[in-house]
Amino acid sequence: MILTLSAAGVFVLFSLTIFFHELGHYMTARRLGLKIEVFSIGMGPALLRWKRGGITFRLGAIPFGGYVALPQMEPWAAEDSSGERPEPVAWWKKLLVALSGSAGNFVLAFAIGTVIWLVGKPAAPAEYSSTVGYVEEDSPAWKSGIRPGDNVVAVNGERVANWEQFLMLSSLRHEVALTVQSTGGVWTVRLPTRPAALGMRVVEGLAPRDYCKVLAVSPGSSAERAGVRPGDLIVEFNRRRVFSIRHLIRLVDAARGKKVPMVIQRESRRIEMWVVPRYDPGLKRALIGVQFTTYYVAGEERVHPPPWTQIRRHLTPVIRVVRALLTPTEARQAAAGIGGPFLILWSLWVIIQESFVMALWFTGFLNVNLAVLNLLPIPILDGSHAVYALYEGIARRPVNRRVTETLTYAFYVLLIWVFLTISVRDIRRILRPGSEAPGSGSATGKVERSRAPRPVSE
Repeated sequence: MILTLSAAGVFVLFSLTIFFHELGHYMTARRLGLKIEVFSIGMGPALLRWKRGGITFRLGAIPFGGYVALPQMEPWAAEDSSGERPEPVAWWKKLLVALSGSAGNFVLAFAIGTVIWLVGKPAAPAEYSSTVGYVEEDSPAWKSGIRPGDNVVAVNGERVANWEQFLMLSSLRHEVALTVQSTGGVWTVRLPTRPAALGMRVVEGLAPRDYCKVLAVSPGSSAERAGVRPGDLIVEFNRRRVFSIRHLIRLVDAARGKKVPMVIQRESRRIEMWVVPRYDPGLKRALIGVQFTTYYVAGEERVHPPPWTQIRRHLTPVIRVVRALLTPTEARQAAAGIGGPFLILWSLWVIIQESFVMALWFTGFLNVNLAVLNLLPIPILDGSHAVYALYEGIARRPVNRRVTETLTYAFYVLLIWVFLTISVRDIRRILRPGSEAPGSGSATGKVERSRAPRPVSE
Protein backbone atom coordinates (compact mmCIF):
# COMPACT_ATOMS: atom_id res chain seq x y z
CA MET A 1 0.00 0.00 0.00
CA ILE A 2 2.81 2.40 0.94
CA LEU A 3 4.67 1.65 -2.30
CA THR A 4 1.48 2.25 -4.30
CA LEU A 5 0.89 5.59 -2.59
CA SER A 6 4.54 6.55 -3.12
CA ALA A 7 4.34 5.71 -6.82
CA ALA A 8 1.12 7.71 -7.13
CA GLY A 9 2.75 10.63 -5.32
CA VAL A 10 5.75 10.59 -7.67
CA PHE A 11 3.47 10.52 -10.72
CA VAL A 12 1.32 13.40 -9.45
CA LEU A 13 4.23 15.65 -8.43
CA PHE A 14 6.21 15.03 -11.63
CA SER A 15 3.10 15.49 -13.79
CA LEU A 16 2.24 18.73 -11.97
CA THR A 17 5.66 20.08 -12.90
CA ILE A 18 5.06 19.39 -16.60
CA PHE A 19 1.43 20.53 -16.43
CA PHE A 20 2.19 23.94 -14.94
CA HIS A 21 4.94 24.56 -17.50
CA GLU A 22 2.65 23.81 -20.43
CA LEU A 23 -0.27 25.58 -18.74
CA GLY A 24 1.82 28.75 -18.64
CA HIS A 25 2.30 28.61 -22.42
CA TYR A 26 -1.34 27.70 -23.01
CA MET A 27 -2.93 30.42 -20.86
CA THR A 28 -0.69 33.18 -22.21
CA ALA A 29 -1.20 32.10 -25.83
CA ARG A 30 -4.94 31.95 -25.34
CA ARG A 31 -5.01 35.34 -23.63
CA LEU A 32 -3.02 36.93 -26.47
CA GLY A 33 -5.14 35.35 -29.19
CA LEU A 34 -2.64 32.87 -30.66
CA LYS A 35 -3.92 29.79 -32.47
CA ILE A 36 -3.56 26.66 -30.29
CA GLU A 37 -3.68 23.25 -31.96
CA VAL A 38 -2.62 20.77 -29.26
CA PHE A 39 -2.17 20.77 -25.49
CA SER A 40 -0.29 17.61 -24.49
CA ILE A 41 0.98 16.30 -21.16
CA GLY A 42 3.41 13.50 -21.95
CA MET A 43 4.90 12.45 -25.27
CA GLY A 44 4.42 9.53 -27.66
CA PRO A 45 1.15 7.71 -28.40
CA ALA A 46 -1.95 9.22 -26.81
CA LEU A 47 -3.49 7.30 -23.93
CA LEU A 48 -6.33 9.77 -23.77
CA ARG A 49 -7.47 12.33 -26.31
CA TRP A 50 -10.39 14.74 -26.70
CA LYS A 51 -11.14 17.89 -28.66
CA ARG A 52 -12.73 21.06 -27.37
CA GLY A 53 -12.94 24.53 -28.85
CA GLY A 54 -10.78 23.49 -31.79
CA ILE A 55 -7.95 22.37 -29.48
CA THR A 56 -6.84 18.76 -29.11
CA PHE A 57 -6.09 17.82 -25.51
CA ARG A 58 -4.07 14.64 -24.98
CA LEU A 59 -2.26 12.55 -22.38
CA GLY A 60 0.87 10.93 -23.81
CA ALA A 61 2.18 7.47 -22.92
CA ILE A 62 5.69 8.76 -22.16
CA PRO A 63 5.60 11.04 -19.08
CA PHE A 64 8.90 12.80 -19.88
CA GLY A 65 7.65 16.15 -21.14
CA GLY A 66 4.74 17.80 -22.89
CA TYR A 67 4.03 20.50 -25.44
CA VAL A 68 1.59 23.12 -26.69
CA ALA A 69 1.42 23.26 -30.51
CA LEU A 70 1.48 26.94 -31.53
CA PRO A 71 2.14 27.37 -35.30
CA GLN A 72 2.43 31.17 -34.96
CA MET A 73 5.43 30.84 -32.62
CA GLU A 74 7.73 29.91 -35.51
CA PRO A 75 9.85 32.82 -36.83
CA TRP A 76 8.11 32.41 -40.19
CA ALA A 77 4.40 32.01 -40.94
CA ALA A 78 4.19 28.24 -40.57
CA GLU A 79 1.25 26.27 -41.86
CA ASP A 80 -1.06 24.78 -39.26
CA SER A 81 -2.38 21.20 -39.30
CA SER A 82 -5.15 22.16 -41.76
CA GLY A 83 -2.65 23.53 -44.29
CA GLU A 84 -3.64 27.13 -43.69
CA ARG A 85 -1.28 29.94 -42.77
CA PRO A 86 -2.48 31.67 -39.59
CA GLU A 87 -2.02 35.39 -39.22
CA PRO A 88 1.47 36.35 -37.96
CA VAL A 89 1.57 37.78 -34.43
CA ALA A 90 3.60 40.58 -32.88
CA TRP A 91 7.08 39.74 -31.64
CA TRP A 92 6.27 40.78 -28.07
CA LYS A 93 3.44 38.27 -27.93
CA LYS A 94 5.83 35.51 -28.98
CA LEU A 95 8.27 36.66 -26.31
CA LEU A 96 5.63 36.53 -23.57
CA VAL A 97 4.45 33.08 -24.64
CA ALA A 98 8.04 31.80 -24.72
CA LEU A 99 8.69 33.05 -21.18
CA SER A 100 5.36 31.94 -19.73
CA GLY A 101 6.28 28.25 -19.45
CA SER A 102 9.04 29.06 -16.98
CA ALA A 103 6.68 31.50 -15.27
CA GLY A 104 4.28 28.60 -14.74
CA ASN A 105 7.01 26.60 -13.01
CA PHE A 106 7.89 29.55 -10.79
CA VAL A 107 4.20 29.88 -9.86
CA LEU A 108 4.07 26.20 -8.83
CA ALA A 109 7.37 26.52 -6.94
CA PHE A 110 5.96 29.53 -5.07
CA ALA A 111 2.74 27.65 -4.26
CA ILE A 112 4.70 24.66 -2.97
CA GLY A 113 6.94 27.02 -1.03
CA THR A 114 3.89 28.59 0.61
CA VAL A 115 2.70 25.16 1.80
CA ILE A 116 6.15 24.36 3.22
CA TRP A 117 6.28 27.80 4.85
CA LEU A 118 2.98 27.10 6.63
CA VAL A 119 3.57 23.49 7.74
CA GLY A 120 7.36 23.65 8.16
CA LYS A 121 9.95 21.17 6.95
CA PRO A 122 12.36 18.93 8.84
CA ALA A 123 15.90 20.20 8.55
CA ALA A 124 19.19 18.39 8.85
CA PRO A 125 22.15 20.40 10.20
CA ALA A 126 23.71 20.33 6.72
CA GLU A 127 20.87 22.58 5.52
CA TYR A 128 21.55 25.42 7.93
CA SER A 129 25.15 24.88 9.03
CA SER A 130 28.57 24.39 7.45
CA THR A 131 29.99 22.86 10.63
CA VAL A 132 32.34 19.89 10.21
CA GLY A 133 30.92 16.85 12.01
CA TYR A 134 33.73 14.37 11.45
CA VAL A 135 37.26 14.27 10.06
CA GLU A 136 38.94 11.00 9.14
CA GLU A 137 42.32 10.59 10.75
CA ASP A 138 45.30 10.65 8.37
CA SER A 139 43.16 12.27 5.65
CA PRO A 140 44.46 15.45 3.96
CA ALA A 141 41.80 17.40 5.86
CA TRP A 142 42.98 16.00 9.20
CA LYS A 143 46.61 16.70 8.40
CA SER A 144 45.71 20.29 7.53
CA GLY A 145 44.38 20.79 11.05
CA ILE A 146 40.62 20.66 10.44
CA ARG A 147 38.70 19.15 13.37
CA PRO A 148 35.04 18.41 14.24
CA GLY A 149 33.31 21.64 15.21
CA ASP A 150 35.25 23.82 12.77
CA ASN A 151 33.20 25.82 10.26
CA VAL A 152 33.84 25.98 6.52
CA VAL A 153 33.11 29.64 5.74
CA ALA A 154 34.25 29.82 2.09
CA VAL A 155 35.20 27.61 -0.86
CA ASN A 156 37.54 29.10 -3.47
CA GLY A 157 36.82 32.51 -1.98
CA GLU A 158 33.03 32.17 -2.28
CA ARG A 159 31.18 32.25 1.05
CA VAL A 160 29.03 29.28 2.05
CA ALA A 161 26.18 29.22 4.55
CA ASN A 162 25.57 25.47 4.78
CA TRP A 163 27.03 22.09 3.89
CA GLU A 164 24.97 21.82 0.72
CA GLN A 165 26.66 24.92 -0.70
CA PHE A 166 30.04 23.52 0.37
CA LEU A 167 29.34 20.28 -1.52
CA MET A 168 28.16 22.12 -4.61
CA LEU A 169 31.27 24.30 -4.86
CA SER A 170 33.63 21.43 -4.01
CA SER A 171 32.14 19.10 -6.63
CA LEU A 172 33.39 21.07 -9.61
CA ARG A 173 37.16 20.97 -9.15
CA HIS A 174 39.94 18.51 -8.42
CA GLU A 175 41.35 20.83 -5.76
CA VAL A 176 39.63 23.45 -3.61
CA ALA A 177 40.71 26.23 -1.28
CA LEU A 178 38.77 26.02 1.99
CA THR A 179 38.56 28.92 4.40
CA VAL A 180 38.04 27.40 7.85
CA GLN A 181 37.05 29.06 11.11
CA SER A 182 37.80 27.47 14.47
CA THR A 183 38.52 28.57 18.02
CA GLY A 184 42.11 29.18 16.92
CA GLY A 185 41.19 31.65 14.20
CA VAL A 186 40.56 31.63 10.45
CA TRP A 187 42.85 30.09 7.87
CA THR A 188 42.77 28.84 4.28
CA VAL A 189 44.00 25.44 3.14
CA ARG A 190 44.08 23.76 -0.28
CA LEU A 191 42.73 20.20 -0.34
CA PRO A 192 42.22 17.64 -3.14
CA THR A 193 38.80 16.23 -4.02
CA ARG A 194 37.99 12.67 -5.02
CA PRO A 195 35.21 11.12 -7.14
CA ALA A 196 32.10 10.12 -5.18
CA ALA A 197 28.62 8.77 -5.87
CA LEU A 198 26.40 10.27 -8.58
CA GLY A 199 29.22 12.17 -10.21
CA MET A 200 30.12 14.43 -7.32
CA ARG A 201 33.63 15.22 -6.22
CA VAL A 202 34.08 15.60 -2.48
CA VAL A 203 36.83 16.68 -0.12
CA GLU A 204 38.18 13.42 1.28
CA GLY A 205 37.77 12.82 4.99
CA LEU A 206 35.16 15.48 5.76
CA ALA A 207 31.57 14.84 6.85
CA PRO A 208 28.86 17.26 8.00
CA ARG A 209 27.45 17.67 11.45
CA ASP A 210 24.53 15.36 12.23
CA TYR A 211 22.33 14.32 15.15
CA CYS A 212 23.16 11.63 17.71
CA LYS A 213 19.54 10.75 18.41
CA VAL A 214 19.10 7.45 20.25
CA LEU A 215 16.99 4.88 18.42
CA ALA A 216 17.33 2.03 20.94
CA VAL A 217 19.20 1.14 24.14
CA SER A 218 20.74 -2.32 24.60
CA PRO A 219 19.46 -4.19 27.68
CA GLY A 220 22.04 -4.43 30.47
CA SER A 221 24.34 -1.91 28.80
CA SER A 222 26.14 0.96 30.47
CA ALA A 223 23.79 3.39 28.72
CA GLU A 224 20.72 1.61 30.12
CA ARG A 225 22.13 1.63 33.64
CA ALA A 226 22.84 5.35 33.26
CA GLY A 227 19.23 6.04 32.29
CA VAL A 228 19.49 6.72 28.54
CA ARG A 229 16.16 6.42 26.71
CA PRO A 230 15.16 6.19 23.04
CA GLY A 231 14.66 9.70 21.69
CA ASP A 232 17.43 11.21 23.80
CA LEU A 233 19.94 13.40 21.99
CA ILE A 234 23.59 12.94 23.02
CA VAL A 235 25.19 16.40 22.96
CA GLU A 236 28.39 15.95 25.03
CA PHE A 237 30.70 13.07 25.82
CA ASN A 238 33.61 13.19 28.25
CA ARG A 239 33.28 17.01 28.47
CA ARG A 240 33.54 17.40 24.72
CA ARG A 241 30.74 18.56 22.45
CA VAL A 242 29.53 15.87 20.03
CA PHE A 243 29.17 16.90 16.37
CA SER A 244 28.16 13.63 14.67
CA ILE A 245 27.60 9.92 15.19
CA ARG A 246 31.05 9.08 13.83
CA HIS A 247 32.58 11.72 16.07
CA LEU A 248 30.87 10.13 19.10
CA ILE A 249 32.10 6.67 18.06
CA ARG A 250 35.66 7.99 18.12
CA LEU A 251 35.19 9.69 21.52
CA VAL A 252 33.66 6.54 23.03
CA ASP A 253 36.47 4.32 21.76
CA ALA A 254 39.06 6.73 23.15
CA ALA A 255 37.49 6.40 26.62
CA ARG A 256 37.22 2.59 26.74
CA GLY A 257 37.13 1.21 30.28
CA LYS A 258 36.85 4.66 31.88
CA LYS A 259 33.88 6.12 33.73
CA VAL A 260 33.15 9.34 31.87
CA PRO A 261 30.36 11.97 31.89
CA MET A 262 27.83 12.21 29.08
CA VAL A 263 25.21 14.92 28.58
CA ILE A 264 21.92 14.15 26.86
CA GLN A 265 19.09 16.44 25.86
CA ARG A 266 15.62 15.14 26.68
CA GLU A 267 12.95 17.48 25.37
CA SER A 268 13.96 20.85 26.89
CA ARG A 269 16.16 19.42 29.67
CA ARG A 270 19.88 18.69 29.71
CA ILE A 271 20.84 15.72 31.89
CA GLU A 272 24.34 14.61 32.86
CA MET A 273 24.97 10.91 33.42
CA TRP A 274 28.02 8.64 33.67
CA VAL A 275 28.84 5.69 31.43
CA VAL A 276 31.68 3.19 31.03
CA PRO A 277 32.51 2.23 27.40
CA ARG A 278 33.14 -1.53 27.09
CA TYR A 279 35.29 -3.08 24.39
CA ASP A 280 33.46 -5.25 21.85
CA PRO A 281 35.81 -7.81 20.25
CA GLY A 282 33.43 -8.33 17.33
CA LEU A 283 33.34 -4.66 16.32
CA LYS A 284 36.87 -4.10 17.65
CA ARG A 285 35.92 -0.89 19.42
CA ALA A 286 34.29 0.27 22.63
CA LEU A 287 30.51 0.63 23.01
CA ILE A 288 28.12 2.18 25.52
CA GLY A 289 25.06 0.26 24.31
CA VAL A 290 22.97 2.61 22.19
CA GLN A 291 21.82 2.57 18.58
CA PHE A 292 21.30 5.57 16.33
CA THR A 293 19.31 5.94 13.16
CA THR A 294 21.04 7.20 10.04
CA TYR A 295 17.70 8.58 8.84
CA TYR A 296 18.67 12.14 8.02
CA VAL A 297 15.39 13.85 8.95
CA ALA A 298 15.73 13.58 12.71
CA GLY A 299 13.16 16.28 13.24
CA GLU A 300 15.19 18.13 15.85
CA GLU A 301 14.95 21.28 13.78
CA ARG A 302 11.85 22.33 11.88
CA VAL A 303 12.19 25.39 9.74
CA HIS A 304 9.60 27.62 8.06
CA PRO A 305 11.45 29.36 5.21
CA PRO A 306 9.26 31.81 3.26
CA PRO A 307 8.60 30.83 -0.37
CA TRP A 308 10.89 33.51 -1.84
CA THR A 309 13.75 32.25 0.34
CA GLN A 310 13.13 28.71 -0.89
CA ILE A 311 13.17 29.83 -4.52
CA ARG A 312 16.42 31.69 -3.94
CA ARG A 313 17.95 28.56 -2.40
CA HIS A 314 16.74 26.46 -5.34
CA LEU A 315 18.18 28.97 -7.80
CA THR A 316 21.67 28.93 -6.30
CA PRO A 317 22.78 25.42 -7.40
CA VAL A 318 21.27 25.56 -10.89
CA ILE A 319 22.85 28.94 -11.61
CA ARG A 320 26.19 27.61 -10.38
CA VAL A 321 25.88 24.57 -12.64
CA VAL A 322 25.06 26.76 -15.66
CA ARG A 323 27.99 29.00 -14.82
CA ALA A 324 30.25 25.97 -14.42
CA LEU A 325 29.17 24.63 -17.82
CA LEU A 326 30.40 27.90 -19.32
CA THR A 327 33.73 27.70 -17.44
CA PRO A 328 36.35 25.59 -19.29
CA THR A 329 38.01 24.32 -16.09
CA GLU A 330 34.69 23.19 -14.60
CA ALA A 331 32.54 22.29 -17.61
CA ARG A 332 33.47 18.61 -17.83
CA GLN A 333 32.78 17.90 -14.18
CA ALA A 334 29.55 19.91 -14.21
CA ALA A 335 28.29 18.03 -17.29
CA ALA A 336 29.16 14.71 -15.66
CA GLY A 337 26.97 15.57 -12.69
CA ILE A 338 23.81 16.38 -14.64
CA GLY A 339 20.95 13.93 -14.14
CA GLY A 340 18.07 13.14 -16.47
CA PRO A 341 14.43 12.10 -16.05
CA PHE A 342 15.26 8.63 -14.68
CA LEU A 343 17.45 10.04 -11.91
CA ILE A 344 14.88 12.74 -11.14
CA LEU A 345 12.05 10.21 -10.82
CA TRP A 346 14.19 7.85 -8.77
CA SER A 347 15.29 10.66 -6.43
CA LEU A 348 11.68 11.73 -5.98
CA TRP A 349 10.74 8.10 -5.29
CA VAL A 350 13.40 7.82 -2.58
CA ILE A 351 12.53 11.13 -0.94
CA ILE A 352 8.74 10.69 -0.93
CA GLN A 353 9.13 7.46 1.06
CA GLU A 354 11.03 9.39 3.72
CA SER A 355 8.90 12.52 3.92
CA PHE A 356 6.12 13.94 1.77
CA VAL A 357 7.10 17.47 2.82
CA MET A 358 10.65 16.83 1.60
CA ALA A 359 9.19 15.49 -1.66
CA LEU A 360 7.34 18.79 -2.02
CA TRP A 361 10.62 20.61 -1.36
CA PHE A 362 12.34 18.57 -4.07
CA THR A 363 9.46 19.28 -6.48
CA GLY A 364 9.91 23.00 -5.85
CA PHE A 365 13.61 22.60 -6.60
CA LEU A 366 12.77 20.65 -9.77
CA ASN A 367 10.41 23.40 -10.97
CA VAL A 368 12.99 26.14 -10.48
CA ASN A 369 15.56 24.03 -12.34
CA LEU A 370 13.18 23.42 -15.24
CA ALA A 371 12.28 27.11 -15.39
CA VAL A 372 15.90 28.25 -15.61
CA LEU A 373 17.13 25.56 -18.00
CA ASN A 374 14.23 26.17 -20.40
CA LEU A 375 15.27 29.81 -20.69
CA LEU A 376 18.72 28.92 -22.04
CA PRO A 377 19.06 30.18 -25.65
CA ILE A 378 19.35 26.68 -27.10
CA PRO A 379 17.29 25.65 -30.16
CA ILE A 380 14.21 23.56 -29.19
CA LEU A 381 14.14 25.20 -25.73
CA ASP A 382 11.90 28.15 -24.84
CA GLY A 383 14.93 30.40 -24.61
CA SER A 384 15.54 30.10 -28.35
CA HIS A 385 12.00 31.29 -29.12
CA ALA A 386 12.59 34.26 -26.82
CA VAL A 387 15.79 35.08 -28.74
CA TYR A 388 14.01 34.74 -32.10
CA ALA A 389 11.24 37.07 -30.89
CA LEU A 390 13.73 39.67 -29.64
CA TYR A 391 15.61 39.51 -32.94
CA GLU A 392 12.36 40.04 -34.82
CA GLY A 393 11.53 43.03 -32.64
CA ILE A 394 14.94 44.64 -33.15
CA ALA A 395 15.57 43.76 -36.82
CA ARG A 396 11.93 44.17 -37.91
CA ARG A 397 12.06 40.83 -39.71
CA PRO A 398 11.95 37.17 -38.65
CA VAL A 399 15.03 34.99 -38.35
CA ASN A 400 16.04 33.23 -41.57
CA ARG A 401 13.95 30.08 -41.94
CA ARG A 402 16.79 27.91 -43.23
CA VAL A 403 18.99 28.87 -40.28
CA THR A 404 16.35 28.09 -37.67
CA GLU A 405 15.31 24.81 -39.31
CA THR A 406 18.92 23.64 -39.56
CA LEU A 407 19.60 24.51 -35.93
CA THR A 408 16.36 22.91 -34.76
CA TYR A 409 16.94 19.60 -36.56
CA ALA A 410 20.58 19.49 -35.45
CA PHE A 411 19.66 20.07 -31.82
CA TYR A 412 16.84 17.52 -31.97
CA VAL A 413 19.41 14.90 -32.94
CA LEU A 414 21.76 16.18 -30.24
CA LEU A 415 18.94 16.10 -27.67
CA ILE A 416 18.15 12.46 -28.46
CA TRP A 417 21.83 11.55 -28.09
CA VAL A 418 22.14 13.47 -24.80
CA PHE A 419 18.92 11.92 -23.46
CA LEU A 420 20.09 8.39 -24.24
CA THR A 421 23.57 9.02 -22.82
CA ILE A 422 22.28 10.55 -19.59
CA SER A 423 19.60 7.87 -19.22
CA VAL A 424 22.14 5.05 -19.50
CA ARG A 425 24.38 6.81 -16.98
CA ASP A 426 21.45 7.42 -14.62
CA ILE A 427 20.42 3.77 -14.70
CA ARG A 428 23.99 2.74 -13.89
CA ARG A 429 24.07 5.19 -10.99
CA ILE A 430 20.76 3.89 -9.64
CA LEU A 431 21.70 0.21 -9.93
CA ARG A 432 25.28 0.67 -8.76
CA PRO A 433 25.48 3.68 -6.42
CA GLY A 434 29.01 5.03 -6.23
CA SER A 435 30.21 2.97 -9.20
CA GLU A 436 30.70 6.05 -11.35
CA ALA A 437 32.72 9.10 -10.76
CA PRO A 438 30.93 11.47 -12.82
CA GLY A 439 26.03 14.40 -8.69
CA SER A 440 24.35 16.97 -8.38
CA GLY A 441 23.71 18.86 -5.85
CA SER A 442 21.00 18.89 -6.21
CA ALA A 443 21.32 16.03 -5.32
CA THR A 444 23.66 17.17 -2.55
CA GLY A 445 23.96 13.61 -1.43
CA LYS A 446 20.27 13.17 -0.65
CA VAL A 447 19.73 10.36 -3.12
CA GLU A 448 22.23 8.21 -1.25
CA ARG A 449 19.53 7.77 1.39
CA SER A 450 17.78 5.26 -0.84
CA ARG A 451 18.43 2.51 1.67
CA ALA A 452 16.12 2.01 4.59
CA PRO A 453 17.31 3.73 7.78
CA ARG A 454 20.07 1.58 9.31
CA PRO A 455 20.78 1.53 13.04
CA VAL A 456 24.35 2.34 14.06
CA SER A 457 25.52 0.72 17.27
CA GLU A 458 27.58 2.55 19.85
